[in-house]
Amino acid sequence: MNHSGAESDQRAAVHVSKDKNGIDQVLLRNPRGASALVSLHGGQVLSWKTDHDEELLFTSSKAIFKPPSAVRGGISICFPQFGTRGLLEKHG
Repeated sequence: MNHSGAESDQRAAVHVSKDKNGIDQVLLRNPRGASALVSLHGGQVLSWKTDHDEELLFTSSKAIFKPPSAVRGGISICFPQFGTRGLLEKHG
């Protein structure tokens, strides 16, 4: 907030960092403050928050964030394939 009480001008942002296991993750934030956190380990969406910082996704406290295991919870981007339905690695 600025001194007049109006919200300050925010900009959309992309921030790349590493989680505690060294896996790259991307934090996306829109100008109003809503955000999404995406792990680059399988493209897993780990967090999706409103502009009021309300979390919309569940990620288990028992989640394993260490390859080769897929993350439990969030939104899976099933690439290159889901499970063992082909010759490629599992998603994640």
